[in-house]
Amino acid sequence: MFSIDGLVSGLDTSSIIQGLLALQQSRLDRLNLRKDEILLEQSAFSGIEANVLSLQSAVNRLASFTNNVFAVRAATSSDESILTASAASNAASGTYVMRVTQLARAEQIASQGFSSAEALITEGTLTLGVGNRPTVDVVIDSTNNTVQGLADAINNSTSDLTATLVNDGSGVRLLLTSAHTGAANTINISSNFDPPVGNQVEPDFSGPPVQSATDSEILLGSGAGAISIRQSSNLVEDVIEGVTLNLIDVDADRDILLVIENDIEPARTAIEGFVDAFNSVVSYIDEQTAYESETETAGLLLGNNTASNIRDQFRNLLARVIPNLNSNANRLSAIGIEFDDNGRLQLDSGKLDSALRGSLEGVTIEDVRRIFALDAQTGDSNVSFVLGSSETRPSDQPYQLHITQAAQRAAIAATNSLGPTIDIDNTNNQFSIMVDGQQSELLTLTNGSYTATQLAQHVQDTINLSNELNGRTVRVTTDGSFLSIESDAYGTKSEVGNLSGSALPALGFDGSEYQRGTDVAGYFDVDGTIESATGKGRILTGDAGNANTAGLQLRVTLNQTQVGAGFQSDVTVTQGFASKLNNLIEDMQDEDNGRFKVANQAFDDRVASIESSINRLNDLFEAKQQQLINEFVGIEATLSQLQTISSFLSTQFVTANSLGQL
Repeated sequence: MFSIDGLVSGLDTSSIIQGLLALQQSRLDRLNLRKDEILLEQSAFSGIEANVLSLQSAVNRLASFTNNVFAVRAATSSDESILTASAASNAASGTYVMRVTQLARAEQIASQGFSSAEALITEGTLTLGVGNRPTVDVVIDSTNNTVQGLADAINNSTSDLTATLVNDGSGVRLLLTSAHTGAANTINISSNFDPPVGNQVEPDFSGPPVQSATDSEILLGSGAGAISIRQSSNLVEDVIEGVTLNLIDVDADRDILLVIENDIEPARTAIEGFVDAFNSVVSYIDEQTAYESETETAGLLLGNNTASNIRDQFRNLLARVIPNLNSNANRLSAIGIEFDDNGRLQLDSGKLDSALRGSLEGVTIEDVRRIFALDAQTGDSNVSFVLGSSETRPSDQPYQLHITQAAQRAAIAATNSLGPTIDIDNTNNQFSIMVDGQQSELLTLTNGSYTATQLAQHVQDTINLSNELNGRTVRVTTDGSFLSIESDAYGTKSEVGNLSGSALPALGFDGSEYQRGTDVAGYFDVDGTIESATGKGRILTGDAGNANTAGLQLRVTLNQTQVGAGFQSDVTVTQGFASKLNNLIEDMQDEDNGRFKVANQAFDDRVASIESSINRLNDLFEAKQQQLINEFVGIEATLSQLQTISSFLSTQFVTANSLGQL
């Protein structure tokens, strides 16, 4: 705020200057007001973006093929005190009757009694093993030759069993418990102890088991043809595909009813969330673009075409029919979702539940999933859809898939044949193998005599229990004369070879055997245009840059015989509403040309233009203000000079008059 004292003129010069500048100040005020209005509009538009992002989160739950809300299965047991169960997405719906007649148990054996935990025992070596697993040698010497020392040495040497001291009232006994259930997992003990010295006692585990190793037993069905199933564990995973049974107790006389069915709650919740999120977007845009005639108030985005277009684009997309789907389930209204008179979605929960349960005529839960998600259906059961991307396009006519090579596992066959009996001892019981790019530690076979079939199973178990291979597994088979080792993995990551060790001659290998697997290979033909694809194991993926099949992943389980000179299958890609909405929203969010980027840039440009005008007016305002200040300062200075001259002249006149009177 400037200030000019009007001491000479007596004028309120500051007010006069403000009055002269009032017109320019009003223009500045209007520009600042318009800038604030634009920032409010931009903030309101950001609210649309926030609501759209919430909608995208909701549609992603419905569009996802992995963690699919439509593939959740529920497993219900009629008596959870006997067994419980869980079901994976590949479990088929059905009802099963079963009885649990025996639980799997781990073997327990005990030593003779000792006077105390500090009782002395003989020195030497105790060799322990469980089933076909590698044995360990527990060395007892003068540092640990007590009952407690033996227990500690066992626990420090192996994870396959545990040693516990038990007081039976008359003394201490050493109880050995296998870490593995099942009849095959008995505890194997051999010893090489020195003769007792003094009070030393040689540990003896030759008594009958405290608890025998047993398999679990299940009777599936209730008729004469009921199936008896034995497993080594109480966690049974491979009796009913996709179902895991947890056996808890035995009741040989009670039928347990196990029901596997669709769990519709995740899908219903996801669909309700989608409807709510869509309605939130529409309601927000309607509110921001509305005009209330009674109060003569307008929404901040009244007349904003971008906001209205977003709403209309969403509505138009959801009102369509999805081509190439079941005609009973190719639109939202087929499952109880329709537009009301205000352009919002309304949900018929009863109809939706019927569709999800498969009780709506002509509609399965898979049909409901396809209404929302990206999917592909093929002309061969050995080709199945895995995933798609935002670049995968739905097909008006089926794409043609051509397979030129099947995925194969790596497998090696022994160079030399086996005899009818193979003896394994300390001279030929160790070997190492590379599986899928990882070398094992030196593995040890259990000494004994084996048939070819028994040896194949033992070699397989030994390899698959390797710590260094870390879950890389193989299958070992024999045709009666030659062992064969095959990786469980497919493709070029599948490798078997680099064999070494003393056991090789007994197994029929010479160490030169090696093989790498092959990846699936093929391409797509889209209306006569070839689109390339890359195989990895059994998964074939359309290459990035393909006009139609980019990111399309198919699992191909054909073998090379089925592929032959070439294999062809139709692939029909469909894109449901959630997938379409997701792609549309991603386009709106594009960092370069997306609708939100363009709209926000337009707001920023308008604000920048107004700020530029404000800056120019401020410069002119300040210059004009300074000019007026300077002019009024000049006026005051001139008036001051005139007053000084007037005073001087008045003095002169007075003096002259005085002299004239004299």
